[in-house]
Amino acid sequence: MKTMHDFAENFRNLNTGAGSSQKEVRFDTTLGSFVEVPAGTPMGSDEIVQEFDTKGFGSEEPNPLPSMEDNYDWKKGGIFETDALKDKAAAIIGCGGLGSQVAEQLARNGIGRLVLVDFDVFKARNISRHVAGVSDLGRKKTDICEDIVRNINPYIEVEKYDVNICDHPEVLEEIVAKADIGLVCTDNNSSRFRVGSQLAESGKPGLFGRVLKRGQGIDCFLYRPGEACYGCLFGNDIIMEEEIRDAQAGLENGQIPAYASPEDIDILVQPGLPDDMLPLVYIMTKWTMLQIVDAEKYGLAGLKAAFGDTNYILFANRQEGQFQRWGSLSAPGTGPAIGRYYAMKITKNPDCMICISDHENTE
Repeated sequence: MKTMHDFAENFRNLNTGAGSSQKEVRFDTTLGSFVEVPAGTPMGSDEIVQEFDTKGFGSEEPNPLPSMEDNYDWKKGGIFETDALKDKAAAIIGCGGLGSQVAEQLARNGIGRLVLVDFDVFKARNISRHVAGVSDLGRKKTDICEDIVRNINPYIEVEKYDVNICDHPEVLEEIVAKADIGLVCTDNNSSRFRVGSQLAESGKPGLFGRVLKRGQGIDCFLYRPGEACYGCLFGNDIIMEEEIRDAQAGLENGQIPAYASPEDIDILVQPGLPDDMLPLVYIMTKWTMLQIVDAEKYGLAGLKAAFGDTNYILFANRQEGQFQRWGSLSAPGTGPAIGRYYAMKITKNPDCMICISDHENTE
């Protein structure tokens, strides 16, 4: 397979020596390589004229990276001033299918620093919903996400923690302290409760995103310091069936009945489609910006008003399972329907153990 290094080498060789100014360099798609032809030769169907800046493509002095202020395209056509995020930091805890997509979108919006947290490596079963592909198999998910965001924004600061936060609470405290907001993109409640507790103790906002069983829907919870926390969510009868990580985990935590047949188990652990989590990526990206920037100053006042003081959003992808009685998108009436966001305000639960613990720690 030809690499860009091979192409650059061919280009450099063809354009050295006497008479090179009388030649043109083209890429022949049939041969898969650069070829030299006399200047002015009609272009054949298998040739593509290549225009190269020879200074920087094979020379000893490559062009420097353009400065952010002068040349890097930060403006989004007046829609959003991305300088708003350049001094902000977000901790993304869980760099799988959800976390990797949220990281990508925040990088495109100009976030200045990301703290990436995940102890896992990229496996074949992750390909369908992760931003990475087969060439990344076996790599750490944090390394993959770093490459992705740096390819979008070469000026972004990235710090990585390849740890299981459930086993290292002292590291979690350090992670939260470094960020303006915590984005919890993990797939289990053990990690979510730990992060929720640390956010409450640190007085930092946080978002908790979940893909529901078989991708039937998504939900997202926003923690604002002093308000209902992730633990309070479960005290308000908001119990949604989450995706099952794998058969063993499902059997251990009761998501899969012990009497389920192998065929039933295979169906239960099927993940949702890649696009099933896109509504969640959108919500987490927008809500993140609203929590850490001045909405009035940076043109987000309308969006902030639309979100209001809600702290929980639910979205159904299709009429299946827990949403099978929901109406269709075009159905008349005021009942719940698929393809729509539903927002509500979760109140504090006086019996929430996270809130009780946080209150005791501040006394």
